[in-house]
Amino acid sequence: MSEKKESSVLLNAVFNFIKAFMTLLFPLITFPYASRILHPEGIGKVNFASSIISYFIVLSELGIAKYAIREIPKIKSDRQLLSKFTRELYIISSISFLISYILFVLALIFIPRLRNDKLLLLICSTKIFFDTFGIEWFYNGLEKFKYISIRSVIFQFASLFYLFIFVHSENDYIHYAIFGLILGTLSNVSNIILLPKYIDFNVDAKIELRKHFKFIFFFFGMTIATSLYEILDTSMLGFLSTEREVGLYSAGIKLNRMSVEVLTAICAVFLPRLSKYFSDNSEDKFYGLIDKGIKIFIILGFPIMTGIFLLSKPLVLLFFGDSFINAIYPMRIVSPIIIFISISNLLSAQVFPAINKEKISLFTYITAACFNIIMNFLLIPKYGASGAAISTLLAEFVAFIIPCFILRRCFFTKGQLVNLVQTVVSTGIICIPILVVLKYINNGILQIIISIISSIFIYGFCLFMFKNSLFYEFVGKLFRRK
Repeated sequence: MSEKKESSVLLNAVFNFIKAFMTLLFPLITFPYASRILHPEGIGKVNFASSIISYFIVLSELGIAKYAIREIPKIKSDRQLLSKFTRELYIISSISFLISYILFVLALIFIPRLRNDKLLLLICSTKIFFDTFGIEWFYNGLEKFKYISIRSVIFQFASLFYLFIFVHSENDYIHYAIFGLILGTLSNVSNIILLPKYIDFNVDAKIELRKHFKFIFFFFGMTIATSLYEILDTSMLGFLSTEREVGLYSAGIKLNRMSVEVLTAICAVFLPRLSKYFSDNSEDKFYGLIDKGIKIFIILGFPIMTGIFLLSKPLVLLFFGDSFINAIYPMRIVSPIIIFISISNLLSAQVFPAINKEKISLFTYITAACFNIIMNFLLIPKYGASGAAISTLLAEFVAFIIPCFILRRCFFTKGQLVNLVQTVVSTGIICIPILVVLKYINNGILQIIISIISSIFIYGFCLFMFKNSLFYEFVGKLFRRK
């Protein structure tokens, strides 16, 4: 592979943001439609099945994705090495897939609760295959974020057509599950088709699998622990409570999770670049990128968190309907995770792997997961969806505070503290127009639209008046491009 000019981190972040924004926009179109047809019970069925399948996907994928994204930037200019590396990981993936799917079939046979939704689970299980062999990690490692973004948007439209054509009654939850599989399936097929453009399958090199195991299993441990407290709430709700509570929790946490996905997508491009800066001993660039990432999450996370909390009622009624009114409570409870997950993801999933400190990430995720399991057993039987929301909030706080303490040198700087104060004050100011709108305007759609538009302008004006460094940098680049 010929040496090419390094792609811009900013440009990669823009493409990843576009992908994440579309990932946010489409559920805002599709979920309100589906929730009004399927109601909490139907949504709960599909989300419970998806949460069960997620465990087997984690097992099938091992820790290969994070490991590959860290290593590929180091060898991407050497086609032979890249081909050898990819083929070795593909072989490991094949073995892990077989083990995972056998365990899935056994679970389907021997766990009575799963036999109730056998057809739904079998359909959802196709995701195990396509997620394992779709090697999304390969294109992330090469920083092909333009391709990933354009491809995702195209296939999102395909899945949208399927939803509107086939989901018309509360009995169509199987079709809703298929709708959720289309984007990933088509994306992964596209990845496989394009792979020969970048690697040679018949490369003449000795297959060496053992050397990858140590790193893969470290990342695997991180992935297991992370997945436990990200999907455990839904599956535990399904076992300890009702499908209705699963549906309410899924709706309550959805907007918060989508907001997190948009924010973390901005810095998802950091791992390849952080890894390169670390290997090049570019300490100033390395810590400068971390500093910018934290500032981005603070300056964007606080107003989003506040907006979701204050506008929870009109948001629930607009996007999910009257039958989901009780989703307001879990939505408000989990709103701070927008800050917690964004920053903890940057540190634990991007920074520590880049500097070969996966053990710290593993410890963080295991601690948070254990805490989440304990709190779920204590709170879900009594409080249902709200109990799961409290457990999620506490677990995400644990996952946030540990890496922040370890990397406290990145937080206790004058620039970070000034940015935090300016953000908190500006966020406090935008609460005023939102509360006024909620008091004097009764239409939910108008409440949301007026609140968002007024908040954006007022927040931007406040940052301008405070001469916020990140805001000025963004505006400066915007006008220079013009």
